[in-house]
Amino acid sequence: MSQSLTSSDRQLEHTLSQAMQQFQPAAKQTAILERFKAIVLGLKAKGATCLEIKTFLDQHGVRVAESAIFRFCRKHQVEVARMRNNGAAEAAATSEQSIVPGSGSTAVSTNPNPSTPQAPKMRSLRGSV
Repeated sequence: MSQSLTSSDRQLEHTLSQAMQQFQPAAKQTAILERFKAIVLGLKAKGATCLEIKTFLDQHGVRVAESAIFRFCRKHQVEVARMRNNGAAEAAATSEQSIVPGSGSTAVSTNPNPSTPQAPKMRSLRGSV
């Protein structure tokens, strides 16, 4: 059972065909994100969601899709993890020293026995086999 095309259907098909031939894809938004790589990945490493990063960028005049941010962060997930680990290491190092209340800015060690060396940190055994 064959259906014949009406003249309006043929006209619509012709119009769509012409539009398809003139179609130009939008510029890759990841190229925009590359310019702000350190900022985007830094926000992600601090725990920001892709929607929060999009909102942050929108507020500063950078328009990108949330899905582009997701793909960009997934592409650079190893770097984000490294930034998170470095941030955690820095936070641990700064919590190693605390300020004594009422003594100005004198830093003291929180290690109860400073003459005893602290145990070395555990290392990953994954790559040592």
